[in-house]
Amino acid sequence: MIPQTDLKPVRSVPRWRRPGAPPPRARGTWAWELHPGLGLVGAVLGTLLAISLMPDDVRAAGVLRTPSLVLALGLIVAPLRGLLSSPVSLFHPVALAAVSPVYWLLLDPIQGAYDMASVGAEEVRLSYLAIGIFSSCVWLAAFARPWRLPQVVQEAVTIGLEPRTLFGIGVAAFTLAFMRFAIPSGFDLDLMFGALSHGRWSAPWARGAMGGWDAFLDHLAYFGYIVPPVTAFLARRAGWLNWRTLVMALFSFILLALFSTGGGRRIIGVMVGSGLVVWFLSAGRPRLKDLALMGAACAGLLAFMQLMLTYRGVGLAAAFSEETQVESHVKHLHVDDNFLRLAEIIQIIPERHPHTGMKWVVWVAARPVPRVLWPGKPLDPGFDLPSFQGMQGVSLSVSLVGELYMAFGFLGCLGGGLFLGYLAKTLAQVMRAGPAPGAVIIFGAGLLALFAGMRSGIDLVLMSYGVLAWIALAWGYRQLNPGTK
Repeated sequence: MIPQTDLKPVRSVPRWRRPGAPPPRARGTWAWELHPGLGLVGAVLGTLLAISLMPDDVRAAGVLRTPSLVLALGLIVAPLRGLLSSPVSLFHPVALAAVSPVYWLLLDPIQGAYDMASVGAEEVRLSYLAIGIFSSCVWLAAFARPWRLPQVVQEAVTIGLEPRTLFGIGVAAFTLAFMRFAIPSGFDLDLMFGALSHGRWSAPWARGAMGGWDAFLDHLAYFGYIVPPVTAFLARRAGWLNWRTLVMALFSFILLALFSTGGGRRIIGVMVGSGLVVWFLSAGRPRLKDLALMGAACAGLLAFMQLMLTYRGVGLAAAFSEETQVESHVKHLHVDDNFLRLAEIIQIIPERHPHTGMKWVVWVAARPVPRVLWPGKPLDPGFDLPSFQGMQGVSLSVSLVGELYMAFGFLGCLGGGLFLGYLAKTLAQVMRAGPAPGAVIIFGAGLLALFAGMRSGIDLVLMSYGVLAWIALAWGYRQLNPGTK
């Protein structure tokens, strides 16, 4: 099949040079490939094979390993084909969006992480179909022309920054994010970092679901999402031993430690993951060696996220204390029980509860608005799975695919896949500016937002704030320096 390329080969950006110096020779070019035809065929065939290989009895843990693995292979065949041509092809936004259900939905049944005693074979079969429809439509969107980037985004992408300027923006981002934790703590450093020794709900900045004016502080935290990407870019361009890089690395570590007190693994994953993507793509011409190093870093990230799951009830500091012993009941790489919850949603809707329709859309769109400004803000998307099943005091993730089905049925999976595909295709255009600071930072933050957004529509909105944070800081810098190009 003929590969589709979103980008022309771009000239690699050299290391920082003195103003007025002659332009150096390009060190090489790269371009990524997209194989939407192969991806579409793989998703369709993988879905059909997974359904045909399903056992009649799906209740026991591990019996869905083979069909889930077959579907996963069908979803990843196109990205693997692109990887053979260029390592950067693995990070094409469309490819990542199409294969993200492998992590969020299929990894648990592949590992045999839990049984499916609460559902039947028909619900499991329809769950595979919902995943297949979603990923197939992501690939379909790759054939269309992407949306045009807004002017403010183009300016944030192409802004020219020297190391000291980029460092200044990184310091500003860290300061704003640090205020999210410092203000509720009364600027008491002992109290702030003492939260590492307590459970996730004991931190001074923890609040309930019904926040007041303190909800505005949450928006400051989103500026911290771009601190690791800024650190990674400085490391690639100025070196790890450069004093600016070391300061930003310290800032990144501080923010990651503070964010980890909330127990939200996806936030840590997005922050570190976006930094790794920026480090990889800012090389100008990434090599397989860089990909191997990034793979090792991702393995370490997954291990740390497992550690967070084990100790988030007592604080991460307990991991280094002999006095506190916590037994881990996680025997596999735990994600969420999204596949089971998707099947349960399909079992309930529409037979026992109607589709929620636009209630879910309003619920997602209203998330950035503090409740103090909108007292009547929706409390749920029109259906609450734990309450329906008589479970109290818990929240269950059903994945974006599950929410789309909950709202509009299989048409929702189709439309949601097309929307996410268009969004991913548009994000790919950011890299037309080449591996410049604004381009790779927006791309890295946006790419991880797309991936984390597969967990839920709310996460797609929240994780995108890192992109908005960079746009806001770049806009502010332009206003203070009108002559900036």
